[in-house]
Amino acid sequence: CVHFILTKMTTSYICVIGLLLSLCAVASAHTHHHECIHDKLKVNVRQQHVSYNKHPFATLQSNPDFFDTPESRRRLVDEAEFEPIRIRPYYDPTSISTSNGLSDADILFLKQMTSASIRYLQSFVRVVPVHGPLFLSDCGESFFFTDSLTYSLCRSDDARGLCGDNAVVPDDHLMETWIFDDSTQKSTLLKNAGAGINDTDLIIYVTYGAYADCTDNTLAYASSCSHDQYGRPVAGYITFCPSILENSFWKEDIITTLHEMTHILVMSSNLFSFFYDFDAGAFKSD
Repeated sequence: CVHFILTKMTTSYICVIGLLLSLCAVASAHTHHHECIHDKLKVNVRQQHVSYNKHPFATLQSNPDFFDTPESRRRLVDEAEFEPIRIRPYYDPTSISTSNGLSDADILFLKQMTSASIRYLQSFVRVVPVHGPLFLSDCGESFFFTDSLTYSLCRSDDARGLCGDNAVVPDDHLMETWIFDDSTQKSTLLKNAGAGINDTDLIIYVTYGAYADCTDNTLAYASSCSHDQYGRPVAGYITFCPSILENSFWKEDIITTLHEMTHILVMSSNLFSFFYDFDAGAFKSD
């Protein structure tokens, strides 16, 4: 695969599309059937500012007249400094726990499937790396003055502290958060910034449980929940359903896990508008 900047970027996402199609073909050849429900999920995605040392789309947006041909725009991206994506899992301490009915062996199995899938994706997906710790926004809007001064501004009912419906985002992962009061037109500090997430370009919150979206044939489901200013997913979740532990088809379970993670990365209808059209010189959403 050529350099792959997740969403709002190049057409090399075809590598991941090919991967997903091959995973579907392999999975359908086995008796342990997984029903993917990604298109049925209610997706709540926040777009936020993320710090980059040098991002080609920042250059493109600030100098649109200089990059006025498809060739010049492709050259800008081709010359960008890409590195293997750093994906970090965060295992929900409440649901990935023996107190939630899991045995130590079950927990180890879920972590092994997650880490194996992440290692595979890291072996060929390359992105412009996040500069410094990754901070997530807890609000529908985030603002920045400099890369070191970034904060979220929430309406009174906007701060959820969740990625998806079930994955709790620790306060330590969040940027500084303020609440805006429409009646007084004033803002109040809700929480100070946490330490952030070091050495991370994408964080995946991992949960387990018999949630409403766990149908009889659904082994797991996943989606992104936060995108950067260029549309690349920087946070997502994967939820394992109890049925994934009710069999011994571990190879198929890894395929299922990898399949679901591609929905976080790129294979999701809420991401398609962020792909960049080099011929038109615009994002699909523009």
